[in-house]
Amino acid sequence: MRLLLLGVMATSLAAQGAAPKGDAKEMLAEARNKLMQAVNRLPRYLCAETIDRSTFQPETAVLGSCKDVVTRKNQTDWGNRKEQSDRLRLDVAVSVETEMYSWAGKDRFDDRTLGDLVRGGATSTGEFSSWLRSIFGTSAAIFTYRGNVSVDGRSLLEFDYRVPQDQSHYRVSEEKKNALVPYEGSFLLDPHSLDLIRLTVLANQIPAELKTCELVTTLDYGSVRLNDSEFLLPKDVTLHVVYSDGTEMENRTVFSGCHEFVGKSSLRVDAASDSEPQADRTAAKTLPLPTGRPFKITLTGRIDTSTAAAGDAFQAKLAYAIIGSHQEVLVPKGAAVSGRIVELKRIYGKGADSLILALKLETIEIHGVLQKFDASLGSRSLATPGVYHNSFTEIADPNDPAVGFLTFHDVKGSYVIHRGVQVAGLTSSH
Repeated sequence: MRLLLLGVMATSLAAQGAAPKGDAKEMLAEARNKLMQAVNRLPRYLCAETIDRSTFQPETAVLGSCKDVVTRKNQTDWGNRKEQSDRLRLDVAVSVETEMYSWAGKDRFDDRTLGDLVRGGATSTGEFSSWLRSIFGTSAAIFTYRGNVSVDGRSLLEFDYRVPQDQSHYRVSEEKKNALVPYEGSFLLDPHSLDLIRLTVLANQIPAELKTCELVTTLDYGSVRLNDSEFLLPKDVTLHVVYSDGTEMENRTVFSGCHEFVGKSSLRVDAASDSEPQADRTAAKTLPLPTGRPFKITLTGRIDTSTAAAGDAFQAKLAYAIIGSHQEVLVPKGAAVSGRIVELKRIYGKGADSLILALKLETIEIHGVLQKFDASLGSRSLATPGVYHNSFTEIADPNDPAVGFLTFHDVKGSYVIHRGVQVAGLTSSH
C-alpha cells in the first residue's frame, strides 16, 4: 500500500495578499485578523484522533495517467468497488511549533512521524494551525469573493483562494519521492461572527512521478473550550486521494476530547522507540527474559471490530509458564500481558470479507513487577473459531518481528473477536 504524507509548514505572519473590493475585502481582512489572533494565542493542547480509511479500486482498468483517469471518470460506465478499510486511534499534541503523535492513551510522544507510526496508507498533517497560518497569515494566497451560499439551510459567505507553487509550503510525498505543489480551494465564513466554518484544499498539479492526480482536504471547524476560552479547532477532516491508476482513498478524521496540557508531568517526549510500556521506570531494573523461550498468550477480552482501532490496547495472559533452559519457571502461567493493536484492516470480497488484526506486545507482569515484554509473535489464520494454523513464516512487518498477524476469513457484518484466541511467540531482545 502506498504511503502518502501531506504537510504544510507553518509560516510567520506577513502582509495580506490580494482580496476582493468593497465590504467583502473588509470582512476578509477582519476574518483573517481574527483567525490569526486565535491561532497565536492557542495554548498547548491534546486531542484524541480517530481515522477511518478506505481504499477503492476501479471496476475497469485505467492506462495509468491522470488524463486517462479523468477521461474514464467522466464516462457513464465508470464505477469502483471498496477494496479495504482500516481504523486508527491516536493522540495528537499540538503546540505553536509542531504536532506530535502517539498511540491512544500512551501519554508519551517521540520523534517518529505520523507515517512511521501508522505503518502505511494515506495520512495527513497540518490540520490544526499550519493550514490557517499558510493561507490566512501570509501574503501567499490570492483571494476571490464568491458571494453568499446556503449550506444546510444556513447562509454563509464563500471565498476562493489559490497559492502558486513559488509561495507554497504544501509537500506531497509518495514512498521516497516528494514535491512542493501549488494548491487552491475555498472557505466559508459565518456572515455575523466571521468565524471560519469550512476550509477546502485542492491540489491537482502534482508531478507525474508521484502517481497522484488529485488531493482534496475538507476541514469542518467548531468551537472548543480551552483554558477558559473558546477556540476554533477542526472537528472533522476528510481527505480524498485519486491516484493515476484509478485507485481512490478516503480518510475521515474526527477529533474529540481536546484539552489543554500544562506542566512537564502531563506529557513526556522521548526519542523514538519501537515499544515503550506504560510501566513504572523502575521496571527497567528487572532482568530481561532469555531469548528464544516459547510461550503462548490468550486474549482475555473481546475485540469488537466495528469500534476497535489500531492504537487500542488489549489484555492477555500466559497460556502456560515460560520455562528456562534448566526447566525453571521464569514466568508463571496466567501472568498478565498487555499489548497494542497496530493494524486492524478489513479486506472486502464477494459475499464475505477477511479481517487482519496485527498485535504487538508491550508489558508482562513478572512476580508482581510490570516490565517490558520483548517478544516475536507468530501469525495465525482462522477459518472458524478453534481452527487455526500457527506460523512464524508470515510476519506483519519484516522490519518488526514483534508484530504478528491474526487473519480471520469469511467475516460477515460486524465481527467480534471473542476472548480465548491464542497467539504463539518467542522471547527476544529488540
